[in-house]
Amino acid sequence: MTYTWRWKMETPKLQAGDLIVTSGKKLHQRVIQWWTYSRFNHIGIILNAEGDILEAVFPKARIRNIEEYRKAGESFSILRLKPSYALVNPAKMAEAIEWARRLEGKAYDWRGIIGLGLRCKLINRKGFYFCSETAYQFWQVKLDVEITRQEEKYFTPQDAYESVAFYIAN
Repeated sequence: MTYTWRWKMETPKLQAGDLIVTSGKKLHQRVIQWWTYSRFNHIGIILNAEGDILEAVFPKARIRNIEEYRKAGESFSILRLKPSYALVNPAKMAEAIEWARRLEGKAYDWRGIIGLGLRCKLINRKGFYFCSETAYQFWQVKLDVEITRQEEKYFTPQDAYESVAFYIAN
């Protein structure tokens, strides 16, 4: 039996840098779960306490609010960096958040997601992103926090969920 988190009215206070992982039931969501060897189909970066989320989705990255997840009845978990794991300089976090905001409107990286599923290294197309690539870039590259020993091309929402760097905040 699998337990899936559903949004409740009492949700934890969100923090910039939290990650949201979703587990959908629609056909395209199930295909992504199968393709990426993950029980999750999506990951986004929470940009502020109000719940704005950067998502790398087809056709372009966008910012939407967590309320849209709640209204749609989507299942999700909030992942937060363990305070004992690493300290993040607030100025560096602000820079990383600004980097994430600048991704809005950038094209989706279809070649990268195909490479992820095939577990082969494809050429990373600069300026193109898929969802777990943005989470990896945000934490491991921009904030220099080792969230996984995986290479960027192999990092999935499942890897974030299982990372020793994060705990489930909801």
